[in-house]
Amino acid sequence: MVSGTTILADALAKELSIIHLEADDFLWLPSDPLYQNLADNTQRGERLLKETRFHGRAVVACSVMGWCQPLENGFDLLVFLYLPVELRLEIKTSRGKTLRSSKTGVSGLGSPV
Repeated sequence: MVSGTTILADALAKELSIIHLEADDFLWLPSDPLYQNLADNTQRGERLLKETRFHGRAVVACSVMGWCQPLENGFDLLVFLYLPVELRLEIKTSRGKTLRSSKTGVSGLGSPV
């Protein structure tokens, strides 16, 4: 669901000249083909903690609550974003129209691109 965490994390990481990591990227264990084995919370947390330590500083987007205590304790700052469900659905619908229109050459409002 849409909440803006990726957009905010990306902008903040660029401003600070540090890496932006998506917690969702650590949900799955490496496999071929991809997305075969879901990592448990501890595995997720340990993998993300290892990656953040490797880079020294990082902006992490999405929730990591319950993944592992060392990871949760390692943050200097937490930002909680909240958007009402109605607004999140509106944004998601709008993005879908934009993506579909980019394939047809027509904007989501019906005017030529």
